Amino acid sequence: QAEALGISVFPWIANLYSTDQYWEQTGDLLAPLGALGLIVEPREKLHAGDPLKMKCARIAWEFMAAKAKFQTADMASQGAILAEIAGRCETGGFPRLATRMFDGLTVENLRQCHRAMEHGEARGKWVLTVSS
Repeated sequence: QAEALGISVFPWIANLYSTDQYWEQTGDLLAPLGALGLIVEPREKLHAGDPLKMKCARIAWEFMAAKAKFQTADMASQGAILAEIAGRCETGGFPRLATRMFDGLTVENLRQCHRAMEHGEARGKWVLTVSS
């Protein structure tokens, strides 16, 4: 997709899904002096050398409970951050992320979802609602 837009490197990349699966591609796509943000624990050991070292990349690994776990000096700011997020959730301050909605856990809905994913046609977040 990046090539089709004429983009070969990115100054910032946020990998919010699978660190292992996209590690090599991330290293290739990150611009020299770029920044990489991660939130997912890798399942396997990662090769942290080149190209990231050669590109002098900055890596920021975020862990929501780090301030509390390590009793950091700015630990109180975690409460303020969570309060802001809660407020935005309550007032609709975040955009809807769902790109496709399916009503009900049915064979047809599962087939349709699975077929699209098998063929690489699923884009965005899909939601399958299940009522109790």
